[in-house]
Amino acid sequence: MDSGSISKWHVQAGQRVNPGDLLAEVQTDKATVDFEAQDEMVIAKLLAQEGQEGIQVGQPIAVAVESEDDVAAFASFEAPAAAPAPTPAPAPTPAPAPAPAPAPAPAPTPAPAPAPAAAPVPPPAATPVAPVAEVAPGLDMMAEETVATMGPQGPLADVLKRAQEQYVEKYGEVRLSSSSSMEALRNIA
Repeated sequence: MDSGSISKWHVQAGQRVNPGDLLAEVQTDKATVDFEAQDEMVIAKLLAQEGQEGIQVGQPIAVAVESEDDVAAFASFEAPAAAPAPTPAPAPTPAPAPAPAPAPAPAPTPAPAPAPAAAPVPPPAATPVAPVAEVAPGLDMMAEETVATMGPQGPLADVLKRAQEQYVEKYGEVRLSSSSSMEALRNIA
């Protein structure tokens, strides 16, 4: 976002505002956002008008002062015009340098000694995996061996089977007393 506009001012020149008070609604290319006061202040002058388009980010939109006594000093205040972005000056072309005198041939230097071979880095030690019962003690229904199994007989099927068995042990088997209940169950399946 480079610019926006003031959709609506909620304050006037000379008005005292407190932190959190809504100053204006600012319209950007993406959304309308509320602009709230961050400090206690008095609005001395509104520099941007409602509906004014093309207000650049960083451009002043209002003047705020600490005391009502200072408002009159800004009655004729005009914000300085935004300076256009400076264009970089073209780099001067350097004058051709005179050809350097040939340098004497350097004396041969001995080759550096080869670096000793680095010792091989051992592989990282394996991290032990804690059994499921230690990691999540509340999940005692899921045994460690069921975690390794997958497919239709996987861990979820095992957990559901154990839960069903525990239910039957506690409450007994479910018996449907009417043929209409049986018919309803057949229609579901």
